[in-house]
Amino acid sequence: MKLLFALTVGAAAIPQQPSFEEWAAQHGINGDAVKAAYDANVVEINRLNSLNTTAVFGVNQFSGLTAEEFAAIYLTDTEDVNDGSFPLRDPVLTGSVASSIDWVARGGVTPVKDQGSCGSCWTFGSMGVVEAVNKVQTGQDVILAEQQLLSCSGEGSCDGGSTTSALKWLKSNTPCLASSYAYTASDSSCKSCSSSHIHVTEVTLLSKTDSALASALNQSPVAVSLDGSQMHHYSSGVLQGETGCHHSHSVLAVGYDSGYWKIKNSWGKSWGESGYVRIQRGGSNCGYLGVFDTNPRLPTVSPSPSPSPSPSPSPSPTSCTDVDGWKNQDGDTCYTYSHYNYCTSSGGVGSGWDSSKWGNILDWYDSKGRTALDACCACGGGAAMKVVV
Repeated sequence: MKLLFALTVGAAAIPQQPSFEEWAAQHGINGDAVKAAYDANVVEINRLNSLNTTAVFGVNQFSGLTAEEFAAIYLTDTEDVNDGSFPLRDPVLTGSVASSIDWVARGGVTPVKDQGSCGSCWTFGSMGVVEAVNKVQTGQDVILAEQQLLSCSGEGSCDGGSTTSALKWLKSNTPCLASSYAYTASDSSCKSCSSSHIHVTEVTLLSKTDSALASALNQSPVAVSLDGSQMHHYSSGVLQGETGCHHSHSVLAVGYDSGYWKIKNSWGKSWGESGYVRIQRGGSNCGYLGVFDTNPRLPTVSPSPSPSPSPSPSPSPTSCTDVDGWKNQDGDTCYTYSHYNYCTSSGGVGSGWDSSKWGNILDWYDSKGRTALDACCACGGGAAMKVVV
């Protein structure tokens, strides 16, 4: 619960912050150094509120940290300013761009999480955008394991990392379910976990423009980076902040209106507007809070990809076609099994199948009990057909 009061100074209502003792009792934090940081932060909060901007500032769980301490723990995004790992391609819409959009209201965003005292925002930006794109496509809340990226990817640590590098790793490594790999906010050794069967098939980098991000948000939430130092004391409203080409924090853009971007953060539901912040649109020099210092990132995910087209007829007297519409309990199709080498054409287990995560390949079947070995040509199954020459 946020402790917030208001004093009237002239014509403006200035929120009064709780005493250090009240704040310390709420958060279970104490000490002379913490009190000194808290008192200094309250002075800064009062200054910000006196500016009469469109945002309200107040104490939160970070108010016992100096700006330097806050940055060292939470502002650790190392995203490249110009990353050439993936194609630069802006979305093409069939209709006009909506005047506003909110994927939270539309049910296209998974719940807000808390990264704790670990500089792992890059893992939450990565898994958050994969979760959101999957939810927009399927309507399902599939919660993924940030700890998998932190412990297994080698792309970063609690000292920071890159969302784009993490998404690149996820192209070759299926994300695991959070229920099988609990988040510990620490750099621990990698362990096995249960597959989500959500596959990142491509990652697209968007142009660093207002129009490109708005167009992409008409399709799904988008991963972005920004200057998190300006969010240290944020409580509510539209954060104007400063323009400039600097970034330090990985987040998820989930919507917009004519005057702001809506952002999902990873600092828990008690921070900001129930875990979200609205930042002002526009501005020069990479936009407000540097939201266009890096390229926004949008993965393509395939929880239940369409089967590959049937093979073209050949002079051979017979050919094979996958059983029409086959998919297992998780929605994986014959294309999935073929593309990720889950099986061999002789009906065996392929190099891509991880039995430690998914168990026996025969435990995965469709509504009629047919496994991929029964239904998919790449797995030694499928239906024989006569070819008309």
